[in-house]
Amino acid sequence: METSADNLRMVNGQIKPINGVTEKLVSIFKSLNRAGFMPEEFKHSSYVEKNFVLSNHRVILKPELVAKIAMYIDLKENENVLILGSTTGYLTAILSLIAETVIVVEESDIYMKSSEQAIKENNLNNVIYINKSISNGCTEQSPFNAIIIEGAVDHVPQKLLNQLEN
Repeated sequence: METSADNLRMVNGQIKPINGVTEKLVSIFKSLNRAGFMPEEFKHSSYVEKNFVLSNHRVILKPELVAKIAMYIDLKENENVLILGSTTGYLTAILSLIAETVIVVEESDIYMKSSEQAIKENNLNNVIYINKSISNGCTEQSPFNAIIIEGAVDHVPQKLLNQLEN
């Protein structure tokens, strides 16, 4: 996919300045046009440095936060990650270009379908979607090297922590 000028400006202005960001991560952000992962009503603001709150209190994270999540979990090519709540699929796509496998548990049919479509359009084939409640994680695919909860939680249940590789 050809990278848009807006996407390159986002990478240069929001991703590259992050202290400790790797060239590999910068390259991954350059390769994925963020607009392709945004709902129609937010496409015109795809590269703005802000979070977008959706109608049901779900959030599309700003690019800098997506980069920091990817950077700080420090996945390796042979590792697997579980994402609880995919929203648009942008973080899923970024991590799929780092990890061996990305398992996404999403309870919203709408978010799962749009996220899955964006992943397919970007020819990413190491992502598995499971449509069920996100609160239990995905014991049948565990253990995971990392678990990302795409949203705010008051506490992390032990049953999720038990799905992490020791």
